[in-house]
Amino acid sequence: MADDDEVIPLRRRATAKKIRRRNTAVLPDELSSPSPSSGREETPGRVDTIDEDEIEDIDVLNGLVGGCIAGSLADVLMHPFDTINIRQKVMRKPTFAYRSTLLTALTIVQTEGHRGLFRGVGASAISALPSNAVYFGTYETIKKQSRALDVNGDYKYLTYMFAGAMSELTSSILYHPFEMVKCRMQTGSVPVEGTANFLMGSEHANYNSVFNAFLTVVRQDGVAGLYTGYKAAIMTDMGFSAFQWMFYESLKEKTKERMQLDRHLNDKETLVIGGFAGGVAGFLTNPLDTVTARLVTQGQVGTSGHQYDGVLHCINMMARTEGIESLWQGWQPRVIRFSLIAGVTFTVYEKVKLFLRWSSGEDEEEEGRSGRHPREK
Repeated sequence: MADDDEVIPLRRRATAKKIRRRNTAVLPDELSSPSPSSGREETPGRVDTIDEDEIEDIDVLNGLVGGCIAGSLADVLMHPFDTINIRQKVMRKPTFAYRSTLLTALTIVQTEGHRGLFRGVGASAISALPSNAVYFGTYETIKKQSRALDVNGDYKYLTYMFAGAMSELTSSILYHPFEMVKCRMQTGSVPVEGTANFLMGSEHANYNSVFNAFLTVVRQDGVAGLYTGYKAAIMTDMGFSAFQWMFYESLKEKTKERMQLDRHLNDKETLVIGGFAGGVAGFLTNPLDTVTARLVTQGQVGTSGHQYDGVLHCINMMARTEGIESLWQGWQPRVIRFSLIAGVTFTVYEKVKLFLRWSSGEDEEEEGRSGRHPREK
């Protein structure tokens, strides 16, 4: 049996072992030390009963659960940075109080209290679980399918980018309405006035709740209003996700090769690699994120608050009236936020996947090879 295990890739061994146990109904000690007197012959072909698709499906499920927990946790915890990012992006020629991440945070806290940093967090919390489940489930599924098409891994980096982009496209159908409502709640119903609309108690005051925001948008713009700015948003998010996964997967592989590791990366290593991948991807896609924020939070068509007719028109208007540098507004909180989100998400993601493998009997082979428990760091 030990020889049979050697032909199974390390990440699949324990799952394969579990399935073999179920199929053969043999106790673990009997598998490792068969008794000659038992009258039972070892059957080299026993491994052929393993369903490789079932192994892959368990890997996908582990990734889905891990990503769902990690992504949801990170989205809520890092929400204040998203609020700062949105506030900076919608400001036309930001004042001194909004020139940096720290000053913006202080301004919000002084004028609105700590709760101001968490405006719209309810929308994020509601959409986090289903959207992250779809996102990570899609990513793991595409990776699974790609192994059959790219056996030698010649196009693995393109696969990472494609899987990341398609994951965002699939999950965006669920999360974009909540993202749009979240942005509206973070900036108020007339975002062009900056944060003033939060303070005056006027008709431009912020929505009372997530439910109230949904109802208001649907009543004013119809159901289609929930997908305002969708084109710009999906361009931004698909680009971000493609870069993030490509950087993360490639850096993870290169790190293990350079350090000659035969183990999983530990938490610190994953935190650094994930944080770097998210930060760089966030910086590269910041201009499109600025455009998305402007389109999503602008007023209704036909009103003075409606200034942009689309992505290209928005870019042209911003560059002409505010300077090309305006496209980089909010890059600091965006980079900080996604560095932290990606670091935390990938660390928890890998930790949960590893725990699920370990709890189901996976990584037993790795423990024997490395001489350490797979959960040890």
